[in-house]
Amino acid sequence: MSDAPPKYEEGPTKDASNDKKDGKKDEEKNEEKEGKDTGREKATRPDFVEGNELDLCFALDCTGSMGSYIHTATESIKDIAYKLIQSEKAKINFALIAYRDHPPQDLTYVTNVHPFTSNIHTMKQYLSQQSAQGGGDGPEAVTAALYEALHLPWRPNATKVLVIIADAPPHGLGESGDGFPNGDPNNRDPIQIINEMRANGITIFSVACEPALSRYTHAVDFFQFCATATGGTMTPLTRASLLPSVIIGGAKEQMEMEKLLEQYEKDAEEAKKQGLRTDEEVSSYVHGKWSKQGVTTHQTLYDDIYTAESRAGTDRNVNIYMSSKSLAAASKKTKPVQNRLDSSRFPSAPASAFPRSAAMPLATSATPFAAGAPKKSGMFGGWFGGATRSAPAGPPPAPAAYGAAPALGSMMEHRDRARERRRDRDLHGEDEADGEEGRGEQTVKHVRDTISVAQMSRLHQQHVSRSLRPLDTTRAEKEGKEGERQEKMGMDSD
Repeated sequence: MSDAPPKYEEGPTKDASNDKKDGKKDEEKNEEKEGKDTGREKATRPDFVEGNELDLCFALDCTGSMGSYIHTATESIKDIAYKLIQSEKAKINFALIAYRDHPPQDLTYVTNVHPFTSNIHTMKQYLSQQSAQGGGDGPEAVTAALYEALHLPWRPNATKVLVIIADAPPHGLGESGDGFPNGDPNNRDPIQIINEMRANGITIFSVACEPALSRYTHAVDFFQFCATATGGTMTPLTRASLLPSVIIGGAKEQMEMEKLLEQYEKDAEEAKKQGLRTDEEVSSYVHGKWSKQGVTTHQTLYDDIYTAESRAGTDRNVNIYMSSKSLAAASKKTKPVQNRLDSSRFPSAPASAFPRSAAMPLATSATPFAAGAPKKSGMFGGWFGGATRSAPAGPPPAPAAYGAAPALGSMMEHRDRARERRRDRDLHGEDEADGEEGRGEQTVKHVRDTISVAQMSRLHQQHVSRSLRPLDTTRAEKEGKEGERQEKMGMDSD
């Protein structure tokens, strides 16, 4: 089998470019040229599973600090597509929304929208055209990017995934030095946009580029809200090289969630007939039933880098965002969260990245990935529950379930951990980790295991969201209806 990703023709998605036909010809030429350059023939159409469709959009901050993430996305997009096509047998459409900031903070562009395409070479071109520059006051045009993502022509029956990659918050959260303290200058409200995404089945996977994002006091909480509200996850990354693994893992998880959603809705109704009413009661009932049945899912695990105290603050702020009708209303209630990063789990970052605190000493080479408090496991009391595996708190430090560096001078402990990791891989089909485990670097892992409490929480959130009446139709639907109306008027005039 060729190492190159299979190619298939672009579907009838609506293209927002000025000349769709010319763009199509360019794509075909690129495919032909790529085949000649590599000395191979154009790949044949893969065996897709009927109904397996994935619309995957990247919203990418393209301001001055994001160069490594832009480069990684560009270099890895073919591998991402190839792995998803092979594992999910899905027809994948890609889109890119590059964003910077509003003038006068940035004079280049606010958003640069590249519409859905099934051609991988075209998507790579989208990414290769981006450069990291600009940005001014700190917060960026995140709200504008979310608005553009909402109004892309998503396919009705596709799994809809938006991956937003950011190291700065939107305007209007209450950050100091915000050039637009009242929010988006076009009066678009991100909370309202997220609610529309919920109703339209768009799931957000937030990638928090650290340590930059944690220098803000509200940014992590906002991106956690984006993910939580839509049934996705937020993953903090310390290195751009981990990005492909997170994207692949998130897409795989969401495609499985979509397939499980119909059964979840049936079992949730069964739970309600038995007198269970609260979200947690219903979700716990279904989780128990599925666990007994041996339902397994793809799961993405990552090393925890946030302190327990900051997670509690994030939980509180996320709840406020979830219950608020507007960002202005939420911002009056949210509180700033500081000292987010756990230096013992983030030793590779410069000391200046961490606020000095007696409760959180700076990392040294002797204390990489020191044991810390585990994340909350409650489904609705803590939005982080179940997303990671971390070591239990309290002396003496217990070995982390994964991702921990060996204690100095303890070769036996290191051997036991290696044996535990091999056993975990044998039991759950764990892939090799991305990242240098045992060297103080963050790792991301993929396992197949019994469906987690956190995933069940996400399923319930998606179940609730999809039952909402869509607050708006997409731009494609509006344009389609307008075209039908004009066509009908023309027929009537005849």
